[in-house]
Amino acid sequence: MSTSDPAVDRAPRPRRRRRLVAAVCAVLVVACAAVAYVVYRAIPDYRTELLVDASDGGPAARAGVGAVTAAVGAAARTAGDHDALALRRFGGECGNSANTAQLVSSGTDRSAAIVEAARGITARGNATLYNGILAAIDDFGHLYPLRARNVNRIVVVSRSGTDACAPDPSTMQEEIRKRLDAAGIRLEFRLIGFQIPADQHDGLIQVAAATKAPQPEFVQTEDALHESLNRLVVPQTRDAAFVEPSPGPLSSFAGSSAPPSQSPPSEGPLDSPVTDPSADTPTFLETTKRYDATLLARGFMVNVMWGKSELHDGQPQVVVETELTNQLWGIRSGSQQSPPDLELHQGGRVYPAGGPTDQNRTYARGHRTRATYVVSVDQSFRLDEADVVFPVSRDAEPARIVKGGADLVSLVGLAVTYRKNTLESGRIHLTFGYDGKFRRDARMYAEGGSSNAENGTCDFDRAAPEGLGRNKGSLKLYFDLDANPGPAGFNVDELNYTLTTPDGRSFHPDSAESLAVYPESSHLKRLAIATQLPLPATGTYTLSFVDRDGKGPRAPADKLTFTLS
Repeated sequence: MSTSDPAVDRAPRPRRRRRLVAAVCAVLVVACAAVAYVVYRAIPDYRTELLVDASDGGPAARAGVGAVTAAVGAAARTAGDHDALALRRFGGECGNSANTAQLVSSGTDRSAAIVEAARGITARGNATLYNGILAAIDDFGHLYPLRARNVNRIVVVSRSGTDACAPDPSTMQEEIRKRLDAAGIRLEFRLIGFQIPADQHDGLIQVAAATKAPQPEFVQTEDALHESLNRLVVPQTRDAAFVEPSPGPLSSFAGSSAPPSQSPPSEGPLDSPVTDPSADTPTFLETTKRYDATLLARGFMVNVMWGKSELHDGQPQVVVETELTNQLWGIRSGSQQSPPDLELHQGGRVYPAGGPTDQNRTYARGHRTRATYVVSVDQSFRLDEADVVFPVSRDAEPARIVKGGADLVSLVGLAVTYRKNTLESGRIHLTFGYDGKFRRDARMYAEGGSSNAENGTCDFDRAAPEGLGRNKGSLKLYFDLDANPGPAGFNVDELNYTLTTPDGRSFHPDSAESLAVYPESSHLKRLAIATQLPLPATGTYTLSFVDRDGKGPRAPADKLTFTLS
């Protein structure tokens, strides 16, 4: 018979159970942490899906497919090791679900698979652009494959500006907008039009508007296609590497949950250089630079206030704070325009940021809007040694702030001085009673009509988004028109005007308002002509005007001279 006390035997058991529970919880915590770490490490820096046009439009189109697939394979080979890539094609029979298909699913180390799949693409059927875009959006709508921590992007390469199977493009564009809203993810689009005729550009431009993308890049040669794809796919040169701004006093005005900064931080280094424990020298310097510089880019006036280099979640980045004023569109037109992209140039390298962080913000004509750009950089980047650059177009000088803080292109224009201020030929009398303009920072052009001039709906100082040609400035001359149009009226366009430069070269202006002058509109106020002139552009010019019709001049031309100084 046992003499032990059962209560004594049972006493340690609750303690043992608590120890066991604690041990199990510790194991679970470690396991969860390990899983979280593995998942975090598996998240790609960038996730890009290439959507390529494989439609069949005849022998020339089949050759175009080969050029596109070769460029796609080359871009895939140069992608980063920790970047996720996928490949989808579109083109086929209208109404058939097989008219778009994902050939390589998203993941890292997909370069070889994409190269092989691209080689196997053959031209087939109609251009089913919209179906391809909708399917590509859906590819990003799932928790797996994992979305990127920096940029999720779809790069579209199309050889047609239209969708052969979409009778109502506006309905499909609205469906794209709905699908993007439902995706629950910040998804960027970039569009490349390869060998698309100019009269089909509008279709792809409308797709860009529906996807809130920058203007499409229209290229004609295989070399240009390779360059565009490499720049949009490869992270070292990507044009819109978005990084969420860190909270705090420097958080962005747009795209951040934190309140906007009311004043810039003090200039200079914020802390000691951030060092790598395994290195002997500093690798990244957090600092702030005050710019307070104003420039023009793609029709926007950009006030660059300050920039700050900082670490965000251990990754180096630069925040650039700006104020943007849209000078492109008439206030009552309701039209909007995307602001210019930003790049940082340092030591021969280009660090692109794309547009401002809040891609949903609109920029109405004449409104000044705070906008923040965030640029991913590397450990060697130094803000004090970098230029701030706003690209304009392939053929135009970029707007730039050099590292010393001064504008590369002077914003000061030239003065226009008339020797006389009237021209009279036949039925038409012009009076140049307004100051002319010559700008070295933006391209101007004539626009609008006299019926809008007096009530303010005509934007006479409107800048052109394509920017100035290299080494050129923009001249704009304003005048009033009085006429005796007779019962039939007449037309006036750029052929009525001829400019002669100081070196004797004569040409018609780039743009002039095309007017139909009727008896009831015999007095028209503040019209304009505009043209680009090679720099330095100073000297004496001759402007001639002639009353003409479809058969030629109706009266002798009249001339006046003016100087640019």
